Amino acid sequence: MAFDGIFLKGITSELKENILLSKADKIHQPSKDEIIISFRGGKKPCKLLLSANASYPRVHFTSKPEDNPPSPPMFCMLLRKHLAGARLIDITQPKCERILFLEFEGTNELFDIVKKTLVIEIMGRYSNIILLEDNKIIDSIKHVDFETSSQRQILPGLKYELPPSQNKYDLFDNIDISAIFQNINSEERADKFILNTFMGLSPVITRELCYLSCKNSTPRFCEMEKSEIEKLIFHTKTLRENIIKNNFSPSMIVEKEGKLIDITFMDINQYTGKCFSKEYEDFSSLCDDFYSKKATFEKIRQKGNDLLKLLTIHIERQKRKESAISQDILNCENSDNLRIFGELITSNIYRIQKGMKSITLENYYDNNSPVTIPLDYNKAPSQNAQKYFKEYQKTKTAKEYLSKQLELCKREIIYLESVFDNLSNAENEKDLMDIREELSQNGYSKSKSKNFKMQKSIPMEFSSSDGFKILAGKNNIQNDYIISKQSPKDIWFHAQKMPSSHVIIVSNGEDIPLKTLEEAAIICATHSKARGSTKITIDYCPLRFVKKIPGAKPGMVTYSNFESAVVDSDDNLCDKLRVR
Repeated sequence: MAFDGIFLKGITSELKENILLSKADKIHQPSKDEIIISFRGGKKPCKLLLSANASYPRVHFTSKPEDNPPSPPMFCMLLRKHLAGARLIDITQPKCERILFLEFEGTNELFDIVKKTLVIEIMGRYSNIILLEDNKIIDSIKHVDFETSSQRQILPGLKYELPPSQNKYDLFDNIDISAIFQNINSEERADKFILNTFMGLSPVITRELCYLSCKNSTPRFCEMEKSEIEKLIFHTKTLRENIIKNNFSPSMIVEKEGKLIDITFMDINQYTGKCFSKEYEDFSSLCDDFYSKKATFEKIRQKGNDLLKLLTIHIERQKRKESAISQDILNCENSDNLRIFGELITSNIYRIQKGMKSITLENYYDNNSPVTIPLDYNKAPSQNAQKYFKEYQKTKTAKEYLSKQLELCKREIIYLESVFDNLSNAENEKDLMDIREELSQNGYSKSKSKNFKMQKSIPMEFSSSDGFKILAGKNNIQNDYIISKQSPKDIWFHAQKMPSSHVIIVSNGEDIPLKTLEEAAIICATHSKARGSTKITIDYCPLRFVKKIPGAKPGMVTYSNFESAVVDSDDNLCDKLRVR
């Protein structure tokens, strides 16, 4: 993740603007490596999240609700003792390091004024939250002893020391960037040189500088023209000027399919065609949105991993079956030849004698061209003709049966792929439970205990710009539900020839404005297999023309009297219209 030193500079500016000189109020520890401190007395009440999570270490304001444990952990109790009611008097970041010092001033039991410092180190698996007094460690959320690190220990009572210096140039210092680029190795990659030379920059930023210079994010210096190296120096200087002036553009990089890739403090162009940048007003709202979605995705991915495996196995099995049936049907394509052979033998029976192994006859179905027909020398001519007629009838019957089986197999694949796609719409465990229930009811997995009950999840709800309610199913059970419970005059949407959510505009008997129709189509496109793409065809019609297929799997319908619209998927619009 691009939570680099420069990104932390942007966060630091936001913290100073909003909570400097405010007081720490409530302190919670929702998980083993996260602390949330509520501040009051500033511009507005704020909740500051400090995370030492190995995968997602960070610090930012948060508005997301967190479930706290029944009893607070020891480190949380320690912070309450030392920091509750204390005033935040300073926020500092040493150079461009991913370390933040929050200095508090409060009183002790004797009402003496004391200063305590809370340190947040954002360094991957070495991330930590440490409480200091007079530069001595009171305690930390993670203890680091000699077995963990022989160079730097984090234990109560020890003197706090900064991590070892990386010996890189600080962009906030008065440095000559042009002179620094005189020390390049022609075989070295340009992005690696910048990464290893300057503090506070993540790989995605160094690759972006290279891309802006030569449309290649990972070039070697020997592959670059002199003018391109000069451009690289120029863009590095421009970056330095922007970060000194706090000229940031907090952005999230998102794949067209909706997958979250990274966060940055500047616009990113290197993923042109594959990803897009979503800009935010501030760093905290960016982090809050990105990491909450990431955490939800990881949680759902882990809990739904067995469903992914199950569906993958069944889809692959059905596709192998489809291939085998298609080959069998192809083998039946010669069934007409069997009938022709039988008729030719019958019409030329006087020319055939028992004991012949084959005969060449004129095929009057093909301009009397000669055709050689194999014969069973143990059978009479009429018996050979009957044998071909029986094989023809058998092959014809098999072809009809195989065609029906192929159609069923294709429907099964469409259904399973729709369930697979529904997993990407799952937002919580209730959604996963719906999918488990659906697969269980259709014989793909064992059912849960009869005593096990869980409240069903509810469809996504949106409110159009014109004030109309729009419902979208997150899975096939919800799709069936919203179809059965709405009015026949409501408008139904579905992506053409691909899995997608069933989307319904609740009309309440009113005419639907064009803007609402367009927004519903975009919602449907965004929650389809083609999410992230452009020019997605969406079919829509009044709900009265949508019919559930008798005996079919959940979510399988037929529809008629429909119109089509071509729209692009739009995550931003869906987030804006979503009713939470």
